[in-house]
Amino acid sequence: MNVVLEADLGSEDAQFVVDQAEGHELAWYARQEMGSALELL
Repeated sequence: MNVVLEADLGSEDAQFVVDQAEGHELAWYARQEMGSALELL
């Protein structure tokens, strides 16, 4: 079962997982930004 659905259905454990995922900052870069990011290394 999908963890988001489980959270919607009231599972406290699933809600904890969803809350942790929402609070996690992802490091996403557009392809156009990769050249600039690599230059910083």
